[in-house]
Amino acid sequence: MTVMGYMEGSITSAGEIRVAGGGLAVGINGAVDEELPFMAGPIPLYFEAEIEAAIESALGLEYREATQKITPKGTLSGEVGVSGVLGVVAADVLYASGVLTGTI
Repeated sequence: MTVMGYMEGSITSAGEIRVAGGGLAVGINGAVDEELPFMAGPIPLYFEAEIEAAIESALGLEYREATQKITPKGTLSGEVGVSGVLGVVAADVLYASGVLTGTI
């Protein structure tokens, strides 16, 4: 998880602090993977799969002194990825695999 924030503003010649806006961004991501060795007759095989997901959001506030209004702005995005490998393996002799990758 990632969290970031910021604030914008200025200091007047009289020493007053004027806030012009700010924002907050949050990102959450994770992954799960699994490996499964198995046999197809005398042939040793393995299957490996991974699912990854990420969500990102950003919220900002903008203050306009001329209109004295606060305007919210925001975005939300997400992504899910799936990958898989099916392979043939003979210990320390032969290695072959195929990969499938996708993003939603």
